[in-house]
Amino acid sequence: MSTFGTTTRAGPLPAPARLGLLLFIVALAARAAFLFGSPWARTPQTHDAVEYEALGWQLALRLPYATEAHSLMLVAPSGQPTAFRAPGLPLLIAGVYQAAGGRVPDAVAGVLVVLNALGAAALGLALARERGREVGALAGFAWALWPGALFTFYSSGHLLSENLAIAALLLALWCFGRPGLAAGAAAGLLLGIAILARTYLILMLPLLVAMAAARRRPLKTWAPRMAVFVACALVPPGLWTWRNHLVFGDGLFLTSQIGFGLWLGNHEGARGSWNGQWERLPAMADLQARHPELASRPEPEKSAIFVRAAIDVIRGRGPISQALLMGRKALLFLWPFESVHGFQWWLALALVPAGAGLLVAYRRDGGEVTAFLYAWLAAVVLSTVLFFHDVRLRYCGEPALAAFAAIGGRSLATRVRGGLPERDARLPRAR
Repeated sequence: MSTFGTTTRAGPLPAPARLGLLLFIVALAARAAFLFGSPWARTPQTHDAVEYEALGWQLALRLPYATEAHSLMLVAPSGQPTAFRAPGLPLLIAGVYQAAGGRVPDAVAGVLVVLNALGAAALGLALARERGREVGALAGFAWALWPGALFTFYSSGHLLSENLAIAALLLALWCFGRPGLAAGAAAGLLLGIAILARTYLILMLPLLVAMAAARRRPLKTWAPRMAVFVACALVPPGLWTWRNHLVFGDGLFLTSQIGFGLWLGNHEGARGSWNGQWERLPAMADLQARHPELASRPEPEKSAIFVRAAIDVIRGRGPISQALLMGRKALLFLWPFESVHGFQWWLALALVPAGAGLLVAYRRDGGEVTAFLYAWLAAVVLSTVLFFHDVRLRYCGEPALAAFAAIGGRSLATRVRGGLPERDARLPRAR
C-alpha cells in the first residue's frame, strides 16, 4: 500500500540522548546567559587571559610563539621564544581567529562555552552509564549550574586555560568509560589536550595506571587499552616538549613555569597559597641577590634556578615542617573562601556529600569512570600540595568534586529514605 502523502512520526529519543541533550541545553543556556546577557557577570579579563589571547593572536598571524614580557625574572625578553605558558589555549584561540577571519575574543568565549556545555552532558552520561541515571543527572545538572563555572572571574567563557582543560577532561571521561581501543585512544588524545592546557594534569597518567594495576584484574584485560590511552595522551605534550628541545637546546620540560611554582609554594616564608605580591617578598629579594643573572638567563635556566632554590629550602626546613606546610596546602584546598568572590557557598555545600561520595565510590568500585575521577581529583590535590593553593587550580578539579558529591548525595538520600536500592537502572552499555 502506498504511503505517499502520509506522515511518519519518529520515535522518542533513547534515554541517554534525552539526558545528554537536556544537560547540554541547560548548561549552554546558563553559561551563555551569564557570559553574554549579564553585564555584572562579565568580570574583566585577568592578566593571564590577556597573555593567552596575545599568544593566540601571534599564532593566528603565523608568528613565533614569543612572549610579551611582564617579568624578566620569569620569562624571556619581549619577542623571544617562550615556554612559560603551555600552548593548549593559544592554539585554540588561533584556530578560532583563523576561522572567524579576525581577532574576535567573544568568538573564543563562545567556543569555550559550547565545549563546557558539552562537558556537562558528557559528565552526566558517563556517570549514568556506570552508576545509574539519578547519579548521572545529579552530577550533570550540578556542573551545568555550578556557580563557579558561571559568574566567577575564571568561569567557562573566560580565556583561561582551565576552561579548555575542564572541557577536554570531561569529554575524555566519557570516552574513557566506553569500551574499545578507539574510545581509549580518543580519551588519551583529549587528556593530552588537557595536559597541553594545564601541564600538572600529566600526574593523572601514573595515577590511572597505578589504579588499574591495583584492581588486580588479569593484565590482558586492561593493559593493551591502557597502553593505547597513555601513548595517545603523551602525543600533544610530547610534541610540545620536542619543540622546546629544538628551541632551547636542553631542558626537556613542559613549561618553565614549573620551577617558579615550586619555589613560590615552598620558599622560606611560604604560607601555602598564591601570592600576587611575590616580586616584593624578602625571599625573592634574597634569591635575586644570590642570582643576579636571573633576569638575563634563558627560560629553562631561570626555571632551574627556582627549582634548586626551592629544593634547598625544603631540605633545610626538615621533613616535619615540610609535611605541616603541605598539610596546610591540602586544608586550603578544602577552604571554601577566596579573595575575589569571598565565601563560595556552593563548595561548602558540596564538601560533605563529596566526602561521602569518595568513600562510597572506594567501597563500591564502579569501573573506569570512577577511576578517572579519582585520578583527576588526586592530580589537582597533589599539584596543590607540591606547589601552592590557588582558586583556579582548585576550580580545575571542581567537576570531579561535583561528580563525587552526586555519588555521595545519592547514597545519603538513600539512607534517609530508608534503605532503598542505591543504584537505579543504569543506561545501557555499548556492546
